Formats: sequence, C-alpha cells, structure tokens
Amino acid sequence: MGVIAEKRVGDLVLPPDVWIVTACNPAGVAANGFELEPPMANRLWHGRWEVDSDIWDQGMIGGLRFGEPSFPRLPTHWKTDYEQSSGVRRGR
Repeated sequence: MGVIAEKRVGDLVLPPDVWIVTACNPAGVAANGFELEPPMANRLWHGRWEVDSDIWDQGMIGGLRFGEPSFPRLPTHWKTDYEQSSGVRRGR
C-alpha cells in the first residue's frame, strides 16, 4: 500500500506530480478474485470501463487492429474545483 498511500517504492519516493493508475476486474468475474480491503479501496477511484464486445472481437480477428479509444473529457476547471473541495494548495 506504500505506493498508493505514500508514493513510495522501496527506498524511492515518487515525485508529487506522479499519478498512480490501477486497474482490475470485479471480484465476481476475476480469476481468484477478491474484494479490495477497505483501507486500499478507500484510496482509489472506482469506475467502470465499458468495452464493446463486437469491436473487441473484430480487433482480435483482424490482427489486433483496434480503433482509437475514446476517453471522457474532464471539464476545463476540474483542477480548481478539486483543489477547492479538497483543501489542496498549489505549490508556489
């Protein structure tokens, strides 16, 4: 949990601007799946990534050629809103 909670890997401390990204399948569909422990789950954003199975099938059949993914766009003011709601202050 040191990587997520403290941005530390062994003796290496990651810079403050490093983002930690994780991914996993729901426990009910993952091989040997289990729920995350509450202290870990509490530190993560939980979202769903929907995959169009027809596009995935065609990509697999077509030699791993997939179309460009689409990602949701954050509003332009997301960082200011986050900083205000969380009490985070920008470094000066």
